[in-house]
Amino acid sequence: MTNLHVRKMRFAFEDYDVPFLWNPANPGFSSMANAVSFLAVGFEKMIVQMITEAKPQFADDTVAEEADAFMRQEGQHSTAHRQHVRA
Repeated sequence: MTNLHVRKMRFAFEDYDVPFLWNPANPGFSSMANAVSFLAVGFEKMIVQMITEAKPQFADDTVAEEADAFMRQEGQHSTAHRQHVRA
């Protein structure tokens, strides 16, 4: 049994006007964090695809369960990054 607890992340981006440079005291950090969100959407999708392809090879049920939980958590991360990118 996995110890990973899949959590939904709600940042309420759609409830507020989020400026592109959301940290005016450190615009470089805003730009870097925005870039990470843009890249993370695709990266997390690739992680889920890779685990889905590898799952039939898992001989250990515990490893398969951990992989499922990890994929669900990555899906939540991807959703949060998509919300950030849309905002």
